[in-house]
Amino acid sequence: MTEPPMDSKMETLLWMIVFLGMVGFGSYIANRLSPTPDTVGRVNVIIVLATGLVLIWYTVETRRLRAEAQKQVRETQRQIEIQQRPFVIFEVFRSDENRERFIPTLTNIGNGIALNVRLKEEIVVKEIPIIDGETWGEYIDAYSFIYSSGEHILQKGAKLSIENGKWQILSINENFSLTPKRFMLLYTQGSNTYYKARIEFQNIEMDRYYVEQENNPEGLFIINSGRLYE
Repeated sequence: MTEPPMDSKMETLLWMIVFLGMVGFGSYIANRLSPTPDTVGRVNVIIVLATGLVLIWYTVETRRLRAEAQKQVRETQRQIEIQQRPFVIFEVFRSDENRERFIPTLTNIGNGIALNVRLKEEIVVKEIPIIDGETWGEYIDAYSFIYSSGEHILQKGAKLSIENGKWQILSINENFSLTPKRFMLLYTQGSNTYYKARIEFQNIEMDRYYVEQENNPEGLFIINSGRLYE
């Protein structure tokens, strides 16, 4: 059994102090009003005191156990939800047939169907300038990618190419020019670029979720993910 939290211990101690004070005060008043000490009365006070302490302990312990059980139920429900929900990420693959082709892809790596999948926000690609073959300075905003082809459905384990979707791609810095191989700018492996992306989707019960990720030269990393609440 886990150790009771400090708040529970303090609550138990407080109730015991209050109860002892009330019993002590009642015993004092009874003795003051009684002309002679009453041994039976004192025994009764001790019995009442012991009974009260047991009741206080039982009440607090029952409350603690109920809270612990509710916590375990919530954690179990959360784990079941994680195991059953979809989980969509954004990747860019280099084609094996044509090494000059780069394919932006939505992939459902979760355990359920993903509905209404979309890239939620603008993708800003940051790049370190290269001068005479060497990198200089810090990452700066270089390119903007906005995908606006609507929403998609992805089965468990499905991959969806969005290469031919509706994209708005711009250079947002005069020091960087767009390449004809535009999606190569989203392929960060072995590059000097990185960017963040946010994907939103729903499960079969229409609960809404999100994934925030970062793609950099070292790979793809999940920054945050979870359920969206209204």
